[in-house]
Amino acid sequence: MKVVAHLDPVVLEGELLRRIGEVKRECGPPAPVLVVVPTSRLVDHMQRRLAERFGAVLGVEILHFHGLARRLHESSTAECAEPASSRVLTELLRRCIGGLPEGNRLKQFVRQRPGAATSLMSTIRDLREAGVDPDSFRRQAGTAPDLAELYHRYCSRLNGLSERGLTDEAGY
Repeated sequence: MKVVAHLDPVVLEGELLRRIGEVKRECGPPAPVLVVVPTSRLVDHMQRRLAERFGAVLGVEILHFHGLARRLHESSTAECAEPASSRVLTELLRRCIGGLPEGNRLKQFVRQRPGAATSLMSTIRDLREAGVDPDSFRRQAGTAPDLAELYHRYCSRLNGLSERGLTDEAGY
């Protein structure tokens, strides 16, 4: 497996197509190639670009990261939690906010601005996707102890939800 990154998507796309062509020349047309892209729109785009560049191509599969996770899930014998809807996860977050001590600034902020929970959910999602450990974050929170406490509570409740078969995108 090779991971390639670049700031310019045109350069990255060109490099990807070059490498696919290289594999097909060296290993033969049916050689398997798996490409994982971050959005479903890019799946369609890359399929078009492959057809433009090579015509028909055998053995190249382009998956959104969800497709890769789904394939791993299906091939596994272990029980895996499914991603919960954003509404369920936001409600879980609201309940965590409600359980915070009265002096918590985030609790006060969301109480005054109920719509803020949705925005706060994206911060929690970013922390989860970055793999931030809730215990480490709480120990090293510095200027964000209120967020660290909320994140810790959210992750704890999410673990309980995972035991019942649901998780978030990062957990999936």
